[in-house]
Amino acid sequence: MRVSFLPRIARSSLFLLLTYGFNGSPTPTSDGKVFDVINPTTQQVVTHATSATWEDVELAITEVEKAQPALEGLSPLARRHILMTPSQLLVSDCVRHQRGELHPEGTVLVEKRAHGTGFATTPFNAPIILAGRAIAMPLIYGNSVVLKSSGLNPRSSEIIVEALYEASLPEGVLNFVHISRENSPKFITDIIKHPFIRHINFTGNDRVGRIIAQEAGKYLKPCVLELSGKNPTVVCISNERVIVQKGAADALREALVRIVKKILPDAKSRGAEVILGDLTRQGAFLKPHIVLGVEPESRLWEEESFGPVFGIKIVDTEEEAIQFANFRDYSSMATLFTKDIVKDLKLSRRIRAGLVTLNGSTSAWEPSLGVHGLGGGTRYGDFDVDNFTQQRFIVIAIAWDGKDLPIIIKDF
Repeated sequence: MRVSFLPRIARSSLFLLLTYGFNGSPTPTSDGKVFDVINPTTQQVVTHATSATWEDVELAITEVEKAQPALEGLSPLARRHILMTPSQLLVSDCVRHQRGELHPEGTVLVEKRAHGTGFATTPFNAPIILAGRAIAMPLIYGNSVVLKSSGLNPRSSEIIVEALYEASLPEGVLNFVHISRENSPKFITDIIKHPFIRHINFTGNDRVGRIIAQEAGKYLKPCVLELSGKNPTVVCISNERVIVQKGAADALREALVRIVKKILPDAKSRGAEVILGDLTRQGAFLKPHIVLGVEPESRLWEEESFGPVFGIKIVDTEEEAIQFANFRDYSSMATLFTKDIVKDLKLSRRIRAGLVTLNGSTSAWEPSLGVHGLGGGTRYGDFDVDNFTQQRFIVIAIAWDGKDLPIIIKDF
Protein backbone atom coordinates (compact mmCIF):
# COMPACT_ATOMS: atom_id res chain seq x y z
CA MET A 1 0.00 0.00 0.00
CA ARG A 2 1.27 3.49 -0.84
CA VAL A 3 0.27 6.72 0.84
CA SER A 4 1.34 10.30 0.43
CA PHE A 5 3.37 11.76 3.27
CA LEU A 6 1.33 13.02 6.19
CA PRO A 7 2.77 14.89 9.17
CA ARG A 8 2.49 13.33 12.60
CA ILE A 9 -0.99 13.82 14.01
CA ALA A 10 -1.45 15.28 17.48
CA ARG A 11 -1.12 12.77 20.29
CA SER A 12 -4.78 13.17 21.20
CA SER A 13 -5.81 11.57 17.90
CA LEU A 14 -7.00 7.99 18.01
CA PHE A 15 -5.29 6.97 14.77
CA LEU A 16 -1.67 7.85 14.05
CA LEU A 17 0.60 7.53 11.04
CA LEU A 18 4.00 6.75 12.53
CA THR A 19 6.52 8.35 10.20
CA TYR A 20 10.20 7.80 9.66
CA GLY A 21 12.01 10.06 12.15
CA PHE A 22 15.04 11.73 10.60
CA ASN A 23 17.09 14.33 12.50
CA GLY A 24 14.20 14.76 14.90
CA SER A 25 11.65 15.53 12.18
CA PRO A 26 8.94 13.35 10.63
CA THR A 27 10.16 12.30 7.19
CA PRO A 28 8.56 10.29 4.41
CA THR A 29 10.28 7.06 3.36
CA SER A 30 11.74 6.90 -0.12
CA ASP A 31 8.99 4.64 -1.49
CA GLY A 32 6.02 5.70 0.70
CA LYS A 33 5.13 2.17 1.87
CA VAL A 34 3.53 1.55 5.26
CA PHE A 35 2.65 -1.45 7.42
CA ASP A 36 -0.19 -2.05 9.89
CA VAL A 37 0.27 -2.06 13.64
CA ILE A 38 -2.11 -4.57 15.25
CA ASN A 39 -3.56 -4.52 18.76
CA PRO A 40 -2.79 -8.07 19.96
CA THR A 41 -5.87 -8.10 22.19
CA THR A 42 -8.50 -7.01 19.68
CA GLN A 43 -6.61 -7.90 16.48
CA GLN A 44 -7.64 -4.53 15.11
CA VAL A 45 -5.41 -2.12 13.21
CA VAL A 46 -4.60 0.71 15.61
CA THR A 47 -2.17 2.65 13.43
CA HIS A 48 0.12 2.53 10.42
CA ALA A 49 3.87 2.99 10.36
CA THR A 50 5.98 3.97 7.37
CA SER A 51 8.22 1.09 6.24
CA ALA A 52 11.83 2.23 5.79
CA THR A 53 13.75 1.04 2.75
CA TRP A 54 17.38 0.01 3.05
CA GLU A 55 18.34 3.39 1.57
CA ASP A 56 16.45 5.08 4.44
CA VAL A 57 18.21 2.91 7.02
CA GLU A 58 21.65 3.50 5.53
CA LEU A 59 21.06 7.26 5.40
CA ALA A 60 20.00 7.25 9.06
CA ILE A 61 23.19 5.38 10.01
CA THR A 62 25.42 7.68 7.95
CA GLU A 63 23.94 10.87 9.38
CA VAL A 64 24.21 9.59 12.96
CA GLU A 65 27.87 8.74 12.38
CA LYS A 66 28.50 12.28 11.10
CA ALA A 67 26.84 13.75 14.18
CA GLN A 68 28.68 11.53 16.69
CA PRO A 69 31.75 13.81 17.20
CA ALA A 70 29.53 16.78 18.08
CA LEU A 71 27.69 14.80 20.76
CA GLU A 72 30.91 13.39 22.18
CA GLY A 73 32.31 16.93 22.28
CA LEU A 74 29.57 18.13 24.63
CA SER A 75 30.31 18.13 28.32
CA PRO A 76 28.61 15.48 30.48
CA LEU A 77 26.60 18.29 32.11
CA ALA A 78 25.31 19.46 28.72
CA ARG A 79 24.31 15.92 27.74
CA ARG A 80 22.58 15.48 31.09
CA HIS A 81 20.58 18.67 30.53
CA ILE A 82 19.48 17.43 27.09
CA LEU A 83 18.27 14.16 28.58
CA MET A 84 16.63 15.58 31.69
CA THR A 85 14.40 18.09 29.89
CA PRO A 86 12.37 15.59 27.82
CA SER A 87 12.37 13.14 30.72
CA GLN A 88 10.37 15.62 32.77
CA LEU A 89 7.84 15.86 29.94
CA LEU A 90 7.55 12.09 29.75
CA VAL A 91 7.16 11.75 33.51
CA SER A 92 4.46 14.42 33.65
CA ASP A 93 2.50 12.62 30.96
CA CYS A 94 2.72 9.15 32.48
CA VAL A 95 2.25 9.90 36.19
CA ARG A 96 -1.53 9.87 35.81
CA HIS A 97 -1.26 6.31 34.45
CA GLN A 98 1.12 5.05 37.10
CA ARG A 99 0.10 2.51 39.71
CA GLY A 100 2.47 3.07 42.61
CA GLU A 101 3.36 0.89 45.55
CA LEU A 102 2.61 2.82 48.73
CA HIS A 103 4.52 0.74 51.27
CA PRO A 104 8.25 -0.05 51.48
CA GLU A 105 9.20 -3.05 49.36
CA GLY A 106 12.43 -4.00 51.09
CA THR A 107 16.15 -3.92 50.27
CA VAL A 108 18.18 -4.97 47.23
CA LEU A 109 21.71 -6.33 47.57
CA VAL A 110 24.03 -6.52 44.56
CA GLU A 111 26.96 -8.91 44.46
CA LYS A 112 29.53 -9.95 41.87
CA ARG A 113 29.80 -13.67 41.24
CA ALA A 114 32.16 -15.69 39.08
CA HIS A 115 30.93 -16.91 35.69
CA GLY A 116 32.30 -20.38 36.43
CA THR A 117 34.60 -22.45 34.24
CA GLY A 118 36.21 -20.41 31.50
CA PHE A 119 38.28 -21.16 28.41
CA ALA A 120 41.39 -19.04 27.80
CA THR A 121 43.91 -18.96 24.98
CA THR A 122 47.30 -17.31 24.80
CA PRO A 123 49.23 -16.26 21.65
CA PHE A 124 52.88 -16.85 20.78
CA ASN A 125 54.13 -13.28 21.35
CA ALA A 126 55.06 -12.32 24.92
CA PRO A 127 53.97 -15.82 26.00
CA ILE A 128 54.79 -15.53 29.71
CA ILE A 129 53.05 -12.23 30.42
CA LEU A 130 50.04 -12.98 28.20
CA ALA A 131 49.58 -16.46 29.64
CA GLY A 132 49.86 -15.00 33.14
CA ARG A 133 47.16 -12.42 32.45
CA ALA A 134 44.90 -14.98 30.80
CA ILE A 135 45.08 -17.08 33.96
CA ALA A 136 45.38 -14.57 36.80
CA MET A 137 42.37 -12.37 36.10
CA PRO A 138 39.79 -15.17 35.86
CA LEU A 139 41.23 -16.89 38.94
CA ILE A 140 41.27 -13.77 41.10
CA TYR A 141 37.54 -13.35 40.49
CA GLY A 142 36.78 -17.00 41.27
CA ASN A 143 36.66 -18.59 37.82
CA SER A 144 38.33 -21.92 37.10
CA VAL A 145 40.27 -22.00 33.82
CA VAL A 146 41.02 -24.34 30.94
CA LEU A 147 44.03 -22.81 29.17
CA LYS A 148 45.08 -23.54 25.59
CA SER A 149 48.70 -22.72 24.93
CA SER A 150 50.19 -21.46 21.70
CA GLY A 151 51.46 -24.26 19.50
CA LEU A 152 54.65 -22.28 18.86
CA ASN A 153 55.81 -22.06 22.50
CA PRO A 154 53.67 -24.37 24.68
CA ARG A 155 56.28 -24.70 27.43
CA SER A 156 55.62 -21.08 28.46
CA SER A 157 52.11 -21.97 29.63
CA GLU A 158 53.43 -24.91 31.60
CA ILE A 159 55.83 -22.65 33.50
CA ILE A 160 52.98 -20.41 34.71
CA VAL A 161 50.74 -23.35 35.63
CA GLU A 162 53.52 -25.14 37.51
CA ALA A 163 54.33 -22.00 39.51
CA LEU A 164 50.70 -21.55 40.52
CA TYR A 165 50.32 -25.12 41.74
CA GLU A 166 53.59 -24.83 43.66
CA ALA A 167 51.96 -21.83 45.35
CA SER A 168 49.11 -24.09 46.59
CA LEU A 169 46.50 -23.34 43.95
CA PRO A 170 43.54 -25.67 44.68
CA GLU A 171 43.80 -28.83 42.66
CA GLY A 172 41.83 -28.94 39.42
CA VAL A 173 40.89 -25.27 39.09
CA LEU A 174 43.48 -24.70 36.33
CA ASN A 175 44.21 -27.16 33.53
CA PHE A 176 46.07 -26.52 30.31
CA VAL A 177 46.02 -28.29 26.97
CA HIS A 178 48.36 -28.25 23.98
CA ILE A 179 46.49 -28.57 20.68
CA SER A 180 48.15 -28.93 17.28
CA ARG A 181 47.49 -26.23 14.70
CA GLU A 182 45.65 -28.81 12.58
CA ASN A 183 43.19 -29.68 15.36
CA SER A 184 42.77 -26.20 16.85
CA PRO A 185 39.84 -24.92 14.71
CA LYS A 186 37.59 -27.92 15.43
CA PHE A 187 38.63 -28.38 19.04
CA ILE A 188 38.17 -24.71 19.91
CA THR A 189 34.68 -24.74 18.39
CA ASP A 190 33.81 -27.81 20.44
CA ILE A 191 35.28 -26.30 23.61
CA ILE A 192 33.22 -23.13 23.21
CA LYS A 193 29.95 -25.06 22.89
CA HIS A 194 30.76 -27.38 25.79
CA PRO A 195 28.07 -26.95 28.48
CA PHE A 196 30.64 -26.58 31.27
CA ILE A 197 32.40 -23.66 29.55
CA ARG A 198 30.62 -20.44 30.52
CA HIS A 199 33.14 -17.78 29.52
CA ILE A 200 35.76 -17.27 26.77
CA ASN A 201 38.98 -15.28 27.13
CA PHE A 202 40.89 -14.89 23.84
CA THR A 203 44.02 -13.00 22.83
CA GLY A 204 45.03 -13.14 19.17
CA ASN A 205 44.35 -11.76 15.73
CA ASP A 206 41.07 -10.17 14.78
CA ARG A 207 40.21 -12.76 12.10
CA VAL A 208 40.17 -15.63 14.60
CA GLY A 209 38.63 -13.36 17.24
CA ARG A 210 35.62 -12.71 15.02
CA ILE A 211 35.13 -16.46 14.51
CA ILE A 212 35.34 -17.11 18.25
CA ALA A 213 32.88 -14.28 18.99
CA GLN A 214 30.43 -15.74 16.46
CA GLU A 215 30.71 -19.21 17.99
CA ALA A 216 30.27 -17.85 21.52
CA GLY A 217 27.29 -15.81 20.35
CA LYS A 218 25.51 -18.99 19.27
CA TYR A 219 25.44 -20.06 22.91
CA LEU A 220 25.17 -16.56 24.46
CA LYS A 221 28.50 -16.98 26.24
CA PRO A 222 30.37 -13.81 27.21
CA CYS A 223 33.79 -13.15 25.68
CA VAL A 224 36.80 -11.07 26.60
CA LEU A 225 38.67 -10.41 23.36
CA GLU A 226 42.06 -8.75 23.07
CA LEU A 227 42.65 -8.54 19.34
CA SER A 228 45.67 -7.47 17.35
CA GLY A 229 45.74 -4.07 15.71
CA LYS A 230 47.72 -1.84 13.39
CA ASN A 231 48.13 1.18 15.60
CA PRO A 232 49.35 4.61 14.63
CA THR A 233 52.99 4.74 15.74
CA VAL A 234 52.85 1.88 18.26
CA VAL A 235 51.56 -1.68 17.94
CA CYS A 236 52.25 -4.24 20.65
CA ILE A 237 55.03 -2.05 22.00
CA SER A 238 56.85 -1.94 18.62
CA ASN A 239 56.67 1.03 16.24
CA GLU A 240 55.20 0.13 12.87
CA ARG A 241 53.16 2.96 11.37
CA VAL A 242 53.83 6.72 11.54
CA ILE A 243 51.80 9.61 10.17
CA VAL A 244 53.89 12.78 9.96
CA GLN A 245 53.30 16.29 8.67
CA LYS A 246 55.38 17.31 5.64
CA GLY A 247 57.44 19.90 7.49
CA ALA A 248 58.84 17.29 9.87
CA ALA A 249 59.12 14.39 7.42
CA ASP A 250 62.74 14.89 6.32
CA ALA A 251 64.02 15.26 9.88
CA LEU A 252 62.12 12.17 11.04
CA ARG A 253 63.31 10.08 8.10
CA GLU A 254 66.95 11.06 8.64
CA ALA A 255 66.73 10.43 12.39
CA LEU A 256 65.23 6.98 11.91
CA VAL A 257 67.86 5.90 9.43
CA ARG A 258 70.62 7.26 11.68
CA ILE A 259 69.29 5.39 14.73
CA VAL A 260 68.87 2.09 12.89
CA LYS A 261 72.34 2.34 11.35
CA LYS A 262 73.84 2.93 14.78
CA ILE A 263 72.37 -0.35 15.98
CA LEU A 264 73.47 -2.39 12.96
CA PRO A 265 77.31 -2.17 13.44
CA ASP A 266 76.99 -3.63 16.92
CA ALA A 267 74.96 -6.56 15.59
CA LYS A 268 77.45 -7.06 12.76
CA SER A 269 80.41 -7.01 15.15
CA ARG A 270 78.76 -9.89 17.02
CA GLY A 271 78.65 -12.08 13.92
CA ALA A 272 75.27 -11.18 12.36
CA GLU A 273 74.89 -10.47 8.65
CA VAL A 274 73.11 -7.15 8.57
CA ILE A 275 71.58 -5.64 5.39
CA LEU A 276 69.26 -2.68 5.75
CA GLY A 277 65.97 -2.91 3.90
CA ASP A 278 66.63 -5.61 1.27
CA LEU A 279 63.24 -7.35 1.76
CA THR A 280 64.88 -10.63 2.74
CA ARG A 281 65.03 -12.55 5.97
CA GLN A 282 67.02 -15.31 7.61
CA GLY A 283 64.62 -18.00 8.78
CA ALA A 284 62.21 -16.35 11.18
CA PHE A 285 64.34 -13.18 11.48
CA LEU A 286 63.63 -10.06 9.43
CA LYS A 287 66.13 -7.23 9.11
CA PRO A 288 64.96 -3.72 10.08
CA HIS A 289 63.04 -1.90 7.35
CA ILE A 290 61.87 1.66 7.01
CA VAL A 291 59.20 2.18 4.34
CA LEU A 292 58.24 5.63 3.13
CA GLY A 293 54.91 6.45 1.49
CA VAL A 294 52.82 3.59 2.88
CA GLU A 295 49.28 3.81 1.57
CA PRO A 296 46.01 2.64 3.15
CA GLU A 297 44.69 -0.67 1.78
CA SER A 298 48.25 -2.04 1.48
CA ARG A 299 49.12 -5.06 3.61
CA LEU A 300 51.86 -3.12 5.39
CA TRP A 301 49.27 -0.57 6.48
CA GLU A 302 46.59 -3.08 7.37
CA GLU A 303 48.29 -6.14 8.84
CA GLU A 304 50.24 -6.60 12.05
CA SER A 305 53.74 -7.72 11.09
CA PHE A 306 55.39 -8.48 14.47
CA GLY A 307 58.61 -7.39 12.78
CA PRO A 308 61.03 -4.44 12.80
CA VAL A 309 59.13 -2.64 10.06
CA PHE A 310 58.47 1.10 10.23
CA GLY A 311 55.97 2.55 7.77
CA ILE A 312 55.70 6.31 7.23
CA LYS A 313 52.77 8.21 5.73
CA ILE A 314 53.41 11.90 5.00
CA VAL A 315 50.44 14.27 5.32
CA ASP A 316 50.02 18.04 5.04
CA THR A 317 47.68 18.81 7.96
CA GLU A 318 46.55 17.64 11.37
CA GLU A 319 43.15 16.81 9.89
CA GLU A 320 44.76 14.40 7.44
CA ALA A 321 46.78 12.84 10.24
CA ILE A 322 43.61 12.17 12.27
CA GLN A 323 41.85 10.86 9.16
CA PHE A 324 44.58 8.33 8.40
CA ALA A 325 45.01 7.36 12.07
CA ASN A 326 41.30 6.51 12.14
CA PHE A 327 41.20 5.01 8.64
CA ARG A 328 40.44 1.59 10.08
CA ASP A 329 38.90 0.63 13.42
CA TYR A 330 42.11 -1.19 14.12
CA SER A 331 43.87 0.60 16.96
CA SER A 332 44.18 -0.56 20.51
CA MET A 333 46.96 1.98 21.15
CA ALA A 334 48.26 5.18 19.58
CA THR A 335 50.99 7.73 20.23
CA LEU A 336 51.02 11.48 19.60
CA PHE A 337 54.08 13.70 19.46
CA THR A 338 53.68 17.50 19.42
CA LYS A 339 55.35 20.45 21.11
CA ASP A 340 52.03 21.60 22.58
CA ILE A 341 50.53 19.42 25.34
CA VAL A 342 47.16 21.20 25.05
CA LYS A 343 47.07 20.32 21.36
CA ASP A 344 48.10 16.77 22.27
CA LEU A 345 45.12 16.41 24.58
CA LYS A 346 42.67 17.81 22.02
CA LEU A 347 43.96 15.54 19.26
CA SER A 348 44.01 12.50 21.55
CA ARG A 349 40.26 12.78 22.06
CA ARG A 350 39.74 12.48 18.31
CA ILE A 351 41.82 9.35 17.82
CA ARG A 352 39.98 6.05 18.06
CA ALA A 353 42.26 4.04 20.32
CA GLY A 354 41.93 2.45 23.73
CA LEU A 355 45.22 3.94 24.96
CA VAL A 356 46.79 7.16 23.67
CA THR A 357 50.30 8.08 24.81
CA LEU A 358 51.43 11.69 24.55
CA ASN A 359 55.07 12.44 23.70
CA GLY A 360 56.43 9.10 24.83
CA SER A 361 56.60 5.38 24.13
CA THR A 362 53.69 3.13 25.00
CA SER A 363 53.83 1.37 28.35
CA ALA A 364 53.23 -2.38 28.37
CA TRP A 365 51.73 -2.13 31.85
CA GLU A 366 48.83 0.22 31.19
CA PRO A 367 45.41 -1.15 30.18
CA SER A 368 44.09 -0.68 26.68
CA LEU A 369 40.36 -1.20 26.34
CA GLY A 370 40.49 -1.07 22.55
CA VAL A 371 37.89 0.40 20.22
CA HIS A 372 35.01 -1.08 18.25
CA GLY A 373 35.80 -4.63 19.31
CA LEU A 374 39.56 -4.45 18.80
CA GLY A 375 41.94 -4.36 21.71
CA GLY A 376 39.05 -5.19 23.98
CA GLY A 377 40.12 -7.15 27.03
CA THR A 378 42.42 -5.57 29.59
CA ARG A 379 43.45 -8.27 32.11
CA TYR A 380 44.38 -5.39 34.43
CA GLY A 381 42.77 -5.75 37.85
CA ASP A 382 39.86 -3.45 38.62
CA PHE A 383 39.11 -2.92 34.93
CA ASP A 384 38.17 -6.58 34.65
CA VAL A 385 35.57 -6.87 37.40
CA ASP A 386 32.77 -6.80 34.83
CA ASN A 387 34.68 -8.99 32.36
CA PHE A 388 35.08 -11.92 34.70
CA THR A 389 32.05 -11.66 36.95
CA GLN A 390 28.29 -11.41 36.61
CA GLN A 391 25.96 -9.36 38.74
CA ARG A 392 23.43 -11.05 40.98
CA PHE A 393 20.64 -9.27 42.80
CA ILE A 394 19.25 -10.41 46.13
CA VAL A 395 15.92 -8.86 47.03
CA ILE A 396 15.09 -8.87 50.74
CA ALA A 397 11.35 -8.31 50.55
CA ILE A 398 9.34 -7.34 53.62
CA ALA A 399 5.97 -9.13 53.58
CA TRP A 400 3.88 -6.19 54.80
CA ASP A 401 0.27 -6.37 55.94
CA GLY A 402 0.40 -3.79 58.68
CA LYS A 403 2.22 -6.08 61.10
CA ASP A 404 5.82 -7.09 61.58
CA LEU A 405 6.41 -10.33 59.70
CA PRO A 406 9.52 -12.44 59.06
CA ILE A 407 11.72 -11.37 56.14
CA ILE A 408 11.29 -13.34 52.94
CA ILE A 409 14.41 -13.70 50.77
CA LYS A 410 14.07 -14.02 46.98
CA ASP A 411 17.30 -15.10 45.32
CA PHE A 412 17.65 -14.31 41.61
